[in-house]
This record gives sequence, C-alpha cells and structure tokens, in this order.
Amino acid sequence: MRRNLYILFLTVASFFAGGIPLFAQEVAPQAIEFNKKVHNFGKISVNDGQQHCTFEFRNTSAKPVVINNIISSCGCTEPVWPKKPIMPGESGKVEVTYLNDQGPYPFDKALTVYTSASTKPIILRITGLAYENERSVK
Repeated sequence: MRRNLYILFLTVASFFAGGIPLFAQEVAPQAIEFNKKVHNFGKISVNDGQQHCTFEFRNTSAKPVVINNIISSCGCTEPVWPKKPIMPGESGKVEVTYLNDQGPYPFDKALTVYTSASTKPIILRITGLAYENERSVK
C-alpha cells in the first residue's frame, strides 16, 4: 500500500515538474508585420467627406501569405487589400476609406485581418473625432 502511494506521488510530482514547460508557450512572430496598427485621423469636420489612410505591411515569413479577408466593425469603413499571395519579403498595403457620414462624434473602428499564416487575426484600428462646426469660446 505504502509503495503504491509512493509511486502515485512520484508520478504526480513528475507530471507537474515535467508538465510546466508544456504550458509556457512561446508567442510566434506575426508573418505579416504592419508599419502601424492604429491610424488617428485627429479632428475632422463632418463636411470634409470621406477620409483615407493606408496601413503598409511586409511578409516577414519564409512562406507566401494570403490575406483571406478583412472584416470591418462598421459599414462606414471600407478596406481594400491585395488578393494575390504576398511572397516572402514582399510588401503591400491595406487602403481604408472612412465614409465620415455618421455625424459628429468620436469614432474608433476595428478592422480584423485574417491571413493564411495564422488562426489568430490581426486587429487594425482607425480613430478620430468628427465634429459638426468649430465653435468659439465666446
């Protein structure tokens, strides 16, 4: 009986001692690296019309990568991206149009980028403050 408890104790102890490194996982680098993940338009008038920005990226992996889809958190934000594979070392752009037709308010829109290189998406954001008219303090 005592021998069985000793074997059980050693088995459990070796599991925890040897199993700890299994839980410490290294974070793999992204296959696509963006020059920025947030673009702040700052203050823009609702009369300024559509606003545009570009997120540039580079394939830093050893394999071709395809951007499968980019989903916007709002219909007021329209992304355009290359549909062909991005070869290792190649660069590309995600061009974003913010329609600026939602009225005067602060905005923070997310673009979720799905690639063939990872099951974890990349999140890009556009932010700013749309205002109706500048008003003086007087």
